[in-house]
Amino acid sequence: MSSTSSFFLRALLLSAALLPAVAQAQQSRQDYVVTTAGDTLRGRIQLTGRSATVVRLHQQNQPTITYSAADLRSYGIGHTPLRVSLPVGRATGQPQLLVPIVSGYVCLYAGKNPATTQLRYYLQPADSAYVVEVPPATALLTYARLLSACPDLNIGSNSFNAHYGYTRSGLVALTTDYNRCLQKPSNICHAPSGVRTQFGVKGGIGFPTFYPIGEDVYAQIVFGRDAQAKSSYQAGAVLVFTTRSHWGLQLEGNYLRLAGTYPFPTQAALNQGNYLGLYGVKLRYSQLQVPLMVHYTLGYRALMPYLNLGPSLTVAVDNRSTKQLFDAKGSLASEQPYSVGGSAAILGGAAGAGVLFRPAGWPALMLESRYDFLLDYFGNNTLTKSLRLEAGILF
Repeated sequence: MSSTSSFFLRALLLSAALLPAVAQAQQSRQDYVVTTAGDTLRGRIQLTGRSATVVRLHQQNQPTITYSAADLRSYGIGHTPLRVSLPVGRATGQPQLLVPIVSGYVCLYAGKNPATTQLRYYLQPADSAYVVEVPPATALLTYARLLSACPDLNIGSNSFNAHYGYTRSGLVALTTDYNRCLQKPSNICHAPSGVRTQFGVKGGIGFPTFYPIGEDVYAQIVFGRDAQAKSSYQAGAVLVFTTRSHWGLQLEGNYLRLAGTYPFPTQAALNQGNYLGLYGVKLRYSQLQVPLMVHYTLGYRALMPYLNLGPSLTVAVDNRSTKQLFDAKGSLASEQPYSVGGSAAILGGAAGAGVLFRPAGWPALMLESRYDFLLDYFGNNTLTKSLRLEAGILF
């Protein structure tokens, strides 16, 4: 059995073994929203709008539902809230989606001011159903109004200002110290990042175009790009990091095997009728390619088109290319190793378009067309541009 067949067989067996765990993990990590009516709905969440204030819930075989802060109590992952909806300023104030930071007697939240989209902190007084924004310019006035029950804080003093700055750590310390002063408990909230990470395996075939190394003038003139029997295959691992917006990252590590043949010239016209000094080349070499691409998803249903684009680093792994030397009459005289370049690593780029199929409770299947190219400003490598077709599975 070839190494390629063995790789894909192992990947298939691993996929089958992981299916029950994947289904259970996907169920436990599913997104959810809690509506103002108290209903909990699960699916996949997408955040849109200015400052991500619009929440779209995508459910299998159901129309997409769009919510604003006024429609929700909270949304999150599994059983952990990412944001909660609370009115600002008074019980009948405009609701905002806020990140919980400290829960307790007095609670602390963070969010973006709707008018300026700048980060702000919000305090929720004890036994209140609303929050109060803490503006940076008048923060001391807000503290004096809401936290006056603890004189030990000495609000407005130099020591207070030095210890409780308008930062996340400063507001956390202020809230917890105030609750402790009143002998009330506090709990630091550890919300999930909201980034989904999926690991997968992938493989496929390629259709490369070769550019012989610049120092091989003969190959540049006689062969050019006209290699025959061109082919490549690749197999590797992929990590996809997606957020609750359209954007994410895709990191891969791929093993590529490239092949192409520059046949011996059938006419010796370029060498005054003499075959001596002419040769053919068989390219057979391997590379490790590591692209890091921006990943943009076009939809959030079971069938999800996507685009990706980014730089790549290609490292030489193995070279078994040969040069076929001929005598003056055009007969094969010998073969010798043929260098495909001197650089151990080459920068390049990659761009692709594909589609993810996410059946409920199962790993995601991916199908992608990819275009790769290498950049070599020193001209000392055999470069390739390649169109590839790939299939994979994400757990």
